Amino acid sequence: RHQLVAAAAATRHGVIPVVEEDGTLVGVISHHTLREAIIARGDLAAVLVAEDLAEAADALREEQTLREALAAMNARGLDALPVVVAGEGGGGAKRFAGLLSRAVVLEAYERALTSAV
Repeated sequence: RHQLVAAAAATRHGVIPVVEEDGTLVGVISHHTLREAIIARGDLAAVLVAEDLAEAADALREEQTLREALAAMNARGLDALPVVVAGEGGGGAKRFAGLLSRAVVLEAYERALTSAV
């Protein structure tokens, strides 16, 4: 439980990715979900992160555009979404590559506009 709270405190994103040992994305835990769990349960000792709190995430694929990423964030009401790449061997498993935040997308657009002028 302390690791989960520490992870939430350490990130500047509104979500915490939950990843299997092999790098496969399980889902994400939003800070809102974590806060609600703390209020409802009082003690997170019995929480199994992946099973109890992780929500399936419609992750972004590495080939998606920043416009698509921003639209996905808006549709889900999140400020960051996980990005996945295809697992080895072409199987259905998607490996977690990182988080893409709204702030980073907007910074990229700002740089593109500045260089276009």
